[in-house]
Amino acid sequence: MVVGKGDKERLVPIGKTLMNILRKFLNKRAEFLKGKPETMAVFVSKYGRRMSIGASNSVFRKLRIDLKLEGKRFS
Repeated sequence: MVVGKGDKERLVPIGKTLMNILRKFLNKRAEFLKGKPETMAVFVSKYGRRMSIGASNSVFRKLRIDLKLEGKRFS
C-alpha cells in the first residue's frame, strides 16, 4: 500500500523478486541509520526522515550525470 497525491492510498502489486530486493534494501538502510527511521517512507534522508522532493531530484540529477544520460528522459 502506498500513499499518493492527495493522500490517497493505493495498492501496488509487486513480485517476489522485488520484495526480496526491498527487504535487503530496508535492512541495509536500517544498518546505515543505526536503527529505525522516523518514517515509514522507503527513501529517507541520512537523518531518517522522509526524503524531500529536492533531495530526490538531486539524487536523480547526479545519477543522470554519472550514467551519462544527460539530455535523455529520466525518472
